[in-house]
Amino acid sequence: MDEILNLAQKDNVLIRGWGAAALFQGLRGVICVRVCAPMALRVRVMMERLGVKDAEAIQQEIERFDAGHSRAMRAAFNFDWNDALLYHIVLNSARVSIDDCVKAVCDLAQHEDDLPLQTAIADKLLALRVRSTLVAQIGVEMATISVSAAHGKVVLDAITSRGGLPAQAEKLVRGIDGVREVESRIDSIPSHGRESVYPRRPVRIIGAFAVGGAFDISARLVGQWLTEHMGQQFVIENRLGQRGYSTTEAFARVPVDAHTLLLVGLSDVISAPVYDNKEYNLRDIAPVGGIVNIPCVMVVPSALSAKTVPELVALAKANPATLKMVSAGSGSISHALGELFKMMTEVDICHVSRRSGTHGLVDLLAEQAQVMFFALPGSMEYIEAGKLRPLAVTTTTRLSALPDVPALAEFLPGYEAIGWQGICAPRNTPAEIVDRLNKEINAALDNSGIKAQLANLYGSPLVGSPGDFGKLIRLESEKWGKLARTAKQ
Repeated sequence: MDEILNLAQKDNVLIRGWGAAALFQGLRGVICVRVCAPMALRVRVMMERLGVKDAEAIQQEIERFDAGHSRAMRAAFNFDWNDALLYHIVLNSARVSIDDCVKAVCDLAQHEDDLPLQTAIADKLLALRVRSTLVAQIGVEMATISVSAAHGKVVLDAITSRGGLPAQAEKLVRGIDGVREVESRIDSIPSHGRESVYPRRPVRIIGAFAVGGAFDISARLVGQWLTEHMGQQFVIENRLGQRGYSTTEAFARVPVDAHTLLLVGLSDVISAPVYDNKEYNLRDIAPVGGIVNIPCVMVVPSALSAKTVPELVALAKANPATLKMVSAGSGSISHALGELFKMMTEVDICHVSRRSGTHGLVDLLAEQAQVMFFALPGSMEYIEAGKLRPLAVTTTTRLSALPDVPALAEFLPGYEAIGWQGICAPRNTPAEIVDRLNKEINAALDNSGIKAQLANLYGSPLVGSPGDFGKLIRLESEKWGKLARTAKQ
């Protein structure tokens, strides 16, 4: 321990383990904290749970999981894994006191005198201990309960149909070391009565879309409608830069009372297989309803010699690995659309990844790159100003906004890609809540004012049932997952 503490660097600490990472995200001085047992204990526990005697195979599976987590952390925390000074330490908060855990984390981060940081870590560890205890003593259904802690006060929040559960949970939590006060907001009501009490408090809608972009604006239009028609605030929270991983992993653990919702779009189903998080959208969410379709366009600098798609393909084949295709980042919509184009045309064009679509457009306008796939709303002003030339749209047919621009499908039969976005709730959210949300979302999309504002974004309402939106997610996941697997080969 002393050796690790001596090596650790300020603001650059990793404590590896089994799944508490999201609890500590955002804490100053700690990149990622996870709480775990030693490898030997992990192997033994997994062997007992699975009834398997092959310790070597179990350890290989655990190591494979750890490797996938490392890749996910590269995406989620947006730092160079190879350059970071990361050190490993074993912390098991179920067996080590919270005070000892806090001291170890703060020592690693060299913030041993930082009282606010110590308090924040202690609160998160206490919440984790409470949740773990509830799951162990009552059952797995308690994994979805909302648990928060502040200075020893624990707040429990959930909806349940089990009459005695609120009192049972509160009594159990009061006996946990470190808990000074318990506030239970667990409502025990029959399933047929749940709709009448939803929403009981403000609702968060989280996603990873650029603030001010077409998807952000579309979500806020629907969020405002829900606020006005459902009696509580619906607040949009953007978490751009996390590539969906941390957002969806945290979302998977929220209560099933639908007071936290998730914005899901094409970028999520594209980036999931890229970052080895392939199944969250099918396993951990309940589709509620679509919001909007946004078309994309293939653009090049106006000075580029290629004036059409066939001319661009010919130019790329005559100059392999010379042209540059810029994108909003690996796993982004612009990246995937470009890779689909490259695969179908068999051209060798270099991919250049940028931090955002705006950074990519800057490269394109400066002629540092030769082609980009981008959402039509973000590129239309440059097209109208003559700074960028649209070669094709990615929809199956031409758009009324660009009637003279062909669809890529005219040159590449079968090419189709359009940006889309919708809302999902946690898995196992009561059907009556999902249906009520879907009804209000569809009502918003049928409003003439909202339809007009979506039209200004060159978007079209994505109206349908929860089943319709779930089918879209499934089909898009299969399509882009196949492309990602092909690109990795």
